[in-house]
Amino acid sequence: MKSLKKRMMTLLTSMIFIVGMITAQPFRYANLTAFALQRSGDWMWDSASDGSAVVCDYLGLDESVTIPTLVFTGNSAEGKPVTVIGAIGDSFQPNNSVKTVRIRSNLTGMICSPFCMWKGLNQFTVDDDSKFYCDIDGVLFNKDRTKLVCYPAGRKGDYIIPDGVTSISYRAFDGCSGLTSITIPDSVTKIEKNAFMHCSSLQSVSLPDSVIEIEENAFRGCSALSTINIGRGIKTLQGIFQDCTSLTSVTIPENVVAIGSAFEGCSNLISVKLPKNVTSLSGTFSGCTKLLSIELPESMTKIGIKTFYNCKNLSSVSIPAHVTDIQDSAFEGCSGLTSVTMHDELKMIGSYAFRQCTSLTDVIIPKNVNGIGGEAFSLCTNLKSITILSPSCIIADGYATISNEYSHSLVRYIYNGVIYGYANTGTQKYAQQYRCKFVSLGSDYEYEYRLNSDKLNVTLTRYIGSDTKIVVPASVLGRSVTAIGSGTFKGKKLIISVTISEGITEIENSAFTRCSKLFYVSIPGSVKSIGNCAFESCSGLNNVVLTEGLKTIGNFAFSGCSDLQAIMIPESVTSIGEGAFSGCTNLTIMGYTGSAAELFANENSIPFKSLGEASTPLLGDVNMDGTFNIADVILLQKWLLAVPDTHLANWKAADFYDDHVLNVFDLCLMKRKLIYGYADRGD
Repeated sequence: MKSLKKRMMTLLTSMIFIVGMITAQPFRYANLTAFALQRSGDWMWDSASDGSAVVCDYLGLDESVTIPTLVFTGNSAEGKPVTVIGAIGDSFQPNNSVKTVRIRSNLTGMICSPFCMWKGLNQFTVDDDSKFYCDIDGVLFNKDRTKLVCYPAGRKGDYIIPDGVTSISYRAFDGCSGLTSITIPDSVTKIEKNAFMHCSSLQSVSLPDSVIEIEENAFRGCSALSTINIGRGIKTLQGIFQDCTSLTSVTIPENVVAIGSAFEGCSNLISVKLPKNVTSLSGTFSGCTKLLSIELPESMTKIGIKTFYNCKNLSSVSIPAHVTDIQDSAFEGCSGLTSVTMHDELKMIGSYAFRQCTSLTDVIIPKNVNGIGGEAFSLCTNLKSITILSPSCIIADGYATISNEYSHSLVRYIYNGVIYGYANTGTQKYAQQYRCKFVSLGSDYEYEYRLNSDKLNVTLTRYIGSDTKIVVPASVLGRSVTAIGSGTFKGKKLIISVTISEGITEIENSAFTRCSKLFYVSIPGSVKSIGNCAFESCSGLNNVVLTEGLKTIGNFAFSGCSDLQAIMIPESVTSIGEGAFSGCTNLTIMGYTGSAAELFANENSIPFKSLGEASTPLLGDVNMDGTFNIADVILLQKWLLAVPDTHLANWKAADFYDDHVLNVFDLCLMKRKLIYGYADRGD
């Protein structure tokens, strides 16, 4: 009896909260008599305020049952009419015996989902004179057949929802473990809470464009679900596919603008493609322990609570430029995260945001961050430096906020790395108060950077200074700079000169794009490659110094440098990309006869001025590896066939006819030389 009372309390709470959820008319029976659950045959029931009865559970073992029209008290001959069934604790207790349920015309409504735990149920039958319900092939619908109310939980195999259905009811398919496939027609506009929860054999689902609303937990726990197709009608994805552990990849359509905890607990999810218009994520990938990487769209403004919580294999993330808020526990437990890039619009980093990110070694906090929450960087065991560029940043009190271990002897968290910040700010105060090493940035800290894969050297990622004459440093905060990263100086229109320090080996794509007042650039011999579009649209560029040692000039590297009139290309350059000097209408290329510079100039009708003969190459060694072999023959053949991205390190080595033109005749002589040891032209 005590257990029945407890279950009755659960019933009352759920009835008041979910009342009328599946009723076919306005529900009038909320005021049930507490602790008055009674038994009539195999049925448990309680009284409603209007004198009718609400059937609350079934205790029998019959294979075929009929919802009663009357229930009785004890031996009383006077029964109470049954108009509503309302399950204790959201559903009737589990029953594997019942196969068929008959619903008579007396039933006007249901509370919750009474039958979803009847795992043997195969069929509903509804009397024809019912004004509120009907059955189609044994499945329960409302009378006008627009709402699928309940699918028999014992059925197995595929199911096609009939055309004309507009909504799928709360828990309609909940626990249908034998359902393997579902076809949803394009008449459906709404899928209610828990509709397909725990359909453990369901392997795929396609949501038509007509669906505009999916409520929480709709497909939660569908452990076999491996393929989902989300229609174009959905704007927001809440907690829909949680714990779908067979999902490995997901593409979300462009119409979605906000995503809640949609994929929480999808522990095998590896890759995700987000739509370009998403503005916020919240709890979305919590517990996706195999997620390797993700590209966050630039439209995003917020990374919500626990968005990437415990994504242990996520290795790096770039926070979009317009994100203002990284909320509590957003990246907590991301133990594989080695780097995170943040931007100037960021205002707040929440509590526990990066807690236990044990692979993080260096972090840069942008200049406009106002606050760092409690334990935001707690127990980041490999964190060696944190640089805080915001003079006004308020760091939450406590040893744990920035820490990389817990000292049992001191009984507190400690941080044995370095905090870089500005003097006489909250950053310095925090470091002093919690016994952390503090290094003042002074006034000359002008670069953001990312740590290279070797965990020792760095690549510059953004220039945040205001100088017009730039000397790109060889080191930052004691770490050697190896590259100038993509977009580091992009659009810096006040810069007039750049001198790159010796030791830097690469200028990445678009590093100096649209520096329109840039006049002078000096590039040392340590730089081996200049990336695609590196100096594109630097319209004022007039003087470029390239040094012996450079190997590659990328596609469109100096495109649109309209003031560039002359450039000397070193003999060491073996590859010049497509359109490298397009738009340089007054350009003359200076270089050595027989070099890649001369070949490029000739191919692109650019005036060429020889500085003398290039070093005599080994005849046939077009890839300049010091030997002549079949690889050289293949390279020339691909070049003659115009295979994309094919470059000759020294075209002169392929000019067997010595006529300053490369064609199939040179290829034939090259093959003869390789096979017979001589290349007699025979002319």
